[in-house]
Amino acid sequence: MNSKNKRLVKIFLIGIGIIDSLYLLISSYLDYVAEICPLSGCNSFIYNGINIPALFGLIWFLFYGFTGRFLKLWQLLGVFGIVVLASIALYTEYICPYCFAAYFIGICLIASDRLVKS
Repeated sequence: MNSKNKRLVKIFLIGIGIIDSLYLLISSYLDYVAEICPLSGCNSFIYNGINIPALFGLIWFLFYGFTGRFLKLWQLLGVFGIVVLASIALYTEYICPYCFAAYFIGICLIASDRLVKS
C-alpha cells in the first residue's frame, strides 16, 4: 500500500470513528435518539449527562493524527481503553453495536499503522 492510500484509509477510519463517538456522545443528551441507540447499558458510564467513554473515544480519534512521536503511547492507551470497556461490556452481557463499532475502528486504525509500513 502506498503512502497516499494509507493516508486515505487513516482519514476514513478517523472520520468514521469521530462520527460514531459523536453519535454516542450526543445521544446521551437527546431522549429521542436513545430509542435508536441502546445506551441503557451505558448508564453506569454517564456522569452529569456526559457519556465518558464516548467523550474519551472522540478525543482519541480527534487527536490520533496529531500525536507525532507519541503515537505508540496513544495507540497503547487506545488498546487499553478498548480492552477495559469491551471486557466490562462482555462481563455485563451488554453488547452495544455502536460501542463495538468504535472499538473495531480503533483496532483497524492501529493495525493500519502497525502492519503496513510506508
